[in-house]
Order: sequence, then C-alpha cells, then structure tokens
Amino acid sequence: MNNTRGLLSAIILSVLLTACGGGGDDGGTTPTTPTTPTTPTTPTTPTTPTTPVNHAPTISLAESSISMMGSSTTDVAITATDEDGDELTYSFSSTSPVLSASVSGDSLVITASDVEASTNATLIVTVSDGKDSVAEEITVIVTKYVAYSVTWVDAESVNLSVAQAAKARFPFVLELGSLSEENITYSVSMNVDSGLNQSAISASVSSEGKEVVVSPSKENQGDYTGVLTVTDGITTETLNFSLNVYYANRAPFMDSERFVFLEEGETKTFEMSSTEILDADSLVIFEDEPFEVLEGDASKIAFTYDNTAKTYSFTALEGSKFSGFLVMVNTTDSFNGRAGAGYEVYVKGATTSQERELEEKIVLAQKFVKQSQEMERLGDFLIDALEMQGVLTQQEALTEHLLIADSRYFSDNESTTELTCMLGAAQTGFVVNNNFKGGYIDGKYTTQRGYICNVGEEETYNNHTGKASSQFYANTKNYGIAVSNIQRIRAIQDNDYYSAAGQNIIERINRLANMLKAEVSGLELGRIYWEQMNELGNGSYSRFLGNATYGAYQGDTWVWKPEYKVLGLAASMANGTVIH
Repeated sequence: MNNTRGLLSAIILSVLLTACGGGGDDGGTTPTTPTTPTTPTTPTTPTTPTTPVNHAPTISLAESSISMMGSSTTDVAITATDEDGDELTYSFSSTSPVLSASVSGDSLVITASDVEASTNATLIVTVSDGKDSVAEEITVIVTKYVAYSVTWVDAESVNLSVAQAAKARFPFVLELGSLSEENITYSVSMNVDSGLNQSAISASVSSEGKEVVVSPSKENQGDYTGVLTVTDGITTETLNFSLNVYYANRAPFMDSERFVFLEEGETKTFEMSSTEILDADSLVIFEDEPFEVLEGDASKIAFTYDNTAKTYSFTALEGSKFSGFLVMVNTTDSFNGRAGAGYEVYVKGATTSQERELEEKIVLAQKFVKQSQEMERLGDFLIDALEMQGVLTQQEALTEHLLIADSRYFSDNESTTELTCMLGAAQTGFVVNNNFKGGYIDGKYTTQRGYICNVGEEETYNNHTGKASSQFYANTKNYGIAVSNIQRIRAIQDNDYYSAAGQNIIERINRLANMLKAEVSGLELGRIYWEQMNELGNGSYSRFLGNATYGAYQGDTWVWKPEYKVLGLAASMANGTVIH
C-alpha cells in the first residue's frame, strides 16, 4: 500500500513538471510560471430606486381685502389644490384676536368678534399636504356693530279681539342700528291655540307700514297666537302677540256716504257694498224692516231698494224742500245678523245753483258745529253720573252744566246763529233779521247794521216794499263773504274754548272724571286732551275717534283703549247717529 502511494505521488509530480515546461537544464529553457485561472466576472445589477419628488399645494382667495362688522360672519371663496392628490389641512393665524376662521367646502368662513372701534387686521390662511405648505393673506377691516331694536307701538294692545273677516293690526316701531333697512327682513307665524274652528289664519307683515296684519276669514274662530321675527342677518328679535276671533252675528255696515243732499223730486241711487262683509254676495236690505224715518216727515221721503241688483235709493217727494231727515237703513247677510246705519238727508230748495251750492256748505258746517261738541257731551255725561252717585247735588250739577256750556259759548252759539242766518238767506233769498255786526275787513275792524249775516255783505232787502230786490247769495260779493265765514267758523270749532269760573273745559272735564273715578270702583277714564277734529269719512268728524291717544284702527274698525271707551258715547251723541 505504501509503495502504491509513493508511485502515485511520483506520477503526479512528473506530470506537473512536464506541464510547467519540463525540468532541469534540458534545452537551456527557463521554466514558465503557471497562470492562475481567471475567475468569471459577476454580471452588473440595475441601480437602487430614487424617492419621488413632492409638489407643494396651491391656494387662492377670491378677495384680498374685505370689510365686515363686529359680531358677524362672512364667507370668502377659497380654492386649494394638490397636484399629488394629497389630503390637505388648514391652519389660521391673525394679527388681531378679533378674527377667527374655518373652511367649509369652498368657503373661508371669517368670524369677527365685537369691537369698540374700527380695527384693521390681517388673516393668514395656510394649507398643507403634510410635507409642504403655502399661505395666503387677506386684510379685514372690522367696524363696530350696533344692533337694531324693535318694539310694539303699544305693549298693551298686542292682545286683540276682532270679528270674523275683520283685520287685526299690530303696529311696531323699528329703530335702526348699523345696518340700513334694506338688510332687515320680517316674517310672521301663527299658531292655533283653541277654538271651534282650527283652520289656519292668514297673517302678513307690512314693512312699509310697520305692522303685522292678521286677516281672519269667516271660517276662523277662537284663540290664536303669533310671533313676529325680525333679523338683520346678525341679530334676530321676536315679538309675541295674540288674537281672539269671535263669531260675527251681525250684518256689516254699508260703505256709502252717510249725508245725502237731494233736490225736490230727485232720486239718488247707491250700490250695496261693505269692506266689513263676511260673505260678499249675501249683503241685502233687511226686508222685514228695511228702513225707518227717525227724524223728519216720513211722508216727504221715499226709500226703495233692489236686493237682486244690490242697489238702494232715496227720493225727495213733493213738499220736501228745506227738510232734513234721519233715516235708519237695516241690512242683513247669510250670517242672519242685522245692522242699522243712519243716513242724514237734506232737501235743498234755494233758487239759483250758486245759492244751492252754498246751502249745502252751510248745512255741512252746521253738522260740523254739532260734531265739535263732543267735549260738552262728555262733560254732561260725567256731571249726570256724579249727580246719580250723589256726589253732586241737583243745583251743583246744574252749575257744572252751565260752566261747561260757558267755556264754549262764543264758539258754538255765535257760530250756530251765523249759520242759521246764512241758511235762511240762501233758502228765502233775503236776510230776515236786522243785525248789528262787527268784524275785520281788510285788516280794519268794521261795524255794520242792516239786513245782513256777515260784516261786509250788501243788503238786498227793500225796507219800503218789504221784499228782496235780488237773491241774497246770488250776489257774488255776498257769496264770497259767506264761504269765507264758513271756513272761519270751522276753524273756531277746532281751536276755541275759554275759562269759566277759573277752569276751561279741558280742566273741568278732567276734574269731573277724577271725581267719578274716586267714587266708582273699577272705572277707567284716562286724561282727556284738546285736539282738532279728525275727518272720518261719510261726513263724520271727531276729536276722539281717529286720535291715537284714545284708540287705534283694527282694519276699518275703531277700537277704544279700555280707559277711553266712554268717549264713544260722547262721539255718538255729538254726531247724532251711530258711529261704528
């Protein structure tokens, strides 16, 4: 075995030497050093992947500067995008703590707190995609905000009661603040509280007239509450009110004029209509008792009507010249109620058209004098009540009546005398009485005696023949003086009253009212003031009706304040007919 191993070693050594170019000195050649085999080259790999480049977001605002009020919020359009589609976040900073902000959708919502004076601030809006961020600035001028105020005109009149189909009005007062009225908006809502009919009720707000108008229909009945909401976009205020709608078991009064002038043989026809009507098609004359002549000769006036045509007429019959009538006309409707309205009818009879025109003016002036006596009628009522209560003796009551009359003696009695004189002259053509007159003509006080009614008129009465030489008020000069005198008389009724026994009529009435309140528990009667006459339409005038001191209109109906209800009696007495 050892021999074999030695032999194998010798053979390997021989081979190696041969492969290296032999051995020893044979051939004189230097042996070549064996070449180390080359190791194969490993192939080159693709390089390591690079990090993607981030694109910063963009931001833009629709405005670079704005103005706003303190305690308000304003929106500004904002656009923010990111090319890489990264989720964006916002942050805000301001040069003043008065500003704060947020983003909602496409809007930058800027809120300014209250400021005491105008403040300038810069708001910085920053948007970030998580890696990079950009910012945009907006300049904000904040001015002080002053809120408006809204109140009811009369806090005691916000609980009203009206008939079906009669409007209820709730007036309010708006005091503006920083914002103009164009920025104010109104709304009204109604709730049904109780009642036989639970139907909705119509209500609206008149921004021009500053009132809530509630319009019950004939179906509405019961109790309702309402809320008026007012806002300027910053401040919102609410006012509450309530309304009772009651069943109207009455026919409405007709709208036509209440004073009718006719000439003998003339007929005037009027249409049946009423703004108060619940059922417009059902208004008719009450056929069981259509009319009644309360004053005047009933044989000299005729009343006719046509319920189908919705008309009614007055006719002055033969012999009715210079006659006056008070006629009550009764109506009804589908509610089966009844209403009576008084009509005053006067039949003219003067000869010429100019005198007939003056005749009409005089009759209306006579009515005006009567209507102006509401104060006297109120005083008479108070005195009678005090006598009934035993506060005044019969003699004391008589004295108070006379003093009330004395306060207005010259304005009422002298005016009545002059108008009676003029009416007689217009009717007959001449002045009956030989009068002494004094008055101002062209700035100078002038006296005149004769058959005249007013200073400056020309006599037409012939003392020798006992007849008038011409129609007295056909005379242009006399006519002009008469018209001027009528205007003077109306002004006297509006303005004149005097003291009697140390008190004028206003002082006396308020003293009597206080005496009655002290005697009668629960009696309400507020202080009375002197006011000029209000024109009510249909030939009616009043110091009390139409005066906001004493009440207010609800639709076309006058409603007294509780403490002034008694004034309605005085007004009706002075007008000599029913005022509704």
